Amino acid sequence: MPDIENDIPAANKFSLREISANILIFCTMFFATWGSGLQQLGNFDLSRIFPFCAVLLTLYVAIWGRKRIAFPLCFNLFILFYLLHMFVTYGLFFPNEIIFSSVGKQILNNGFVSVTEGMGLVCLRFIIFVLFGYAVASLSQGRRRVQLMTLAYSLGLLLSLSLGGYSGEPSADEQLRVAGGYLNPNALGLSGLTAICLAAYSYIRSSREKLENYINLSSVLIGIAAIGLSASRGAVVGLICGFIVFVFSLKRLSTKIRVLLGTIFLLTMSTAILPDGIYRSSLERGKKAVQDRGSGRLDIWGDYLAQFPTYALTGVGFGRSMEVIKTSYTHMLRITHNNYLQVLVENGLFGLLLFMLAVWQLWVNTHDYLSPYSPRKAVLRASLAIWLTSGCFMNSFAARDTWIILGVLAGISAAMKRYESQ
Repeated sequence: MPDIENDIPAANKFSLREISANILIFCTMFFATWGSGLQQLGNFDLSRIFPFCAVLLTLYVAIWGRKRIAFPLCFNLFILFYLLHMFVTYGLFFPNEIIFSSVGKQILNNGFVSVTEGMGLVCLRFIIFVLFGYAVASLSQGRRRVQLMTLAYSLGLLLSLSLGGYSGEPSADEQLRVAGGYLNPNALGLSGLTAICLAAYSYIRSSREKLENYINLSSVLIGIAAIGLSASRGAVVGLICGFIVFVFSLKRLSTKIRVLLGTIFLLTMSTAILPDGIYRSSLERGKKAVQDRGSGRLDIWGDYLAQFPTYALTGVGFGRSMEVIKTSYTHMLRITHNNYLQVLVENGLFGLLLFMLAVWQLWVNTHDYLSPYSPRKAVLRASLAIWLTSGCFMNSFAARDTWIILGVLAGISAAMKRYESQ
């Protein structure tokens, strides 16, 4: 596969520009999992470090980057529509809601402080994440940079696991779940999936050196630990579906058997890493999915669908989905807990159609025409299946992890496509 870094003269690989790029990549990915859950490390909001680094990285790619647009056409059209819909919503209809400061604070039962941001900050943060995703897609066409992303992200996630917050009460009635840097167990589960996807991306682009293999293996184990400690059922379902897609995308039976044996080995190793009883408690929480109606998700989805005529045509606008169910008790649960439903409610049927076309083109672009059953295709489609499936149970489209997963996927797919055309 082509590598952008191979196009850089040897004398320039150690230039100040390239060193600066690598430092920016490391810092951005390292702080990607840091947020208000790490309040004990500083007297300021640590969640602002990542957006700042992401802006610098985006500026670097915009000024000095090569082959900047890696996402396919349908995806670009959807993002353009999504942003235009956002600007129209708040520029024409709700300009008074654009507030670039915090609008409230809440002291949680675990002693941490949860800050509610004004819609101006929420919109600005999402725009930064989108631009960051395009920057990641450009940079991830280089092999060494994908490896650097994996190393930095897994280290940052490890610290989030060790020092982050938790949710729930340590009682017999409620399971104590690690909430990580975001103070959100489901977000931590998504971070675990991201670490696994990055390790897989890095593996198919690596030169199979021992150090690279150790980094990839460590990233997978940290990701599994994050999913287990978060007890996120959506993350578990996404990981299982991704694994199934990966196995069925392989051709040889012997390869499939090796993958199964390797998976058993990784799960065995992760058992030694996680605290005693974590698998048992996660299994018990999984059994309660029917009893608690998916933590209220079935009630939330039902209430939103019951109001379909109110948003079907135009949508209610970015970040305004709760207005649809404000008369229901599910309003207290705050979000749709489903990417597809969120796009439908906020952007209407046309927005959902564009979103499905964008996802379809991302899937098609993962095809390896030179080797239809290659591990590259299997990894790319499995990672996309992980994100798509987990998105059925959580709002992750505006999450930074989404733009890491999709950005690297688009970058590698673009590199594959360019290689096939040559």
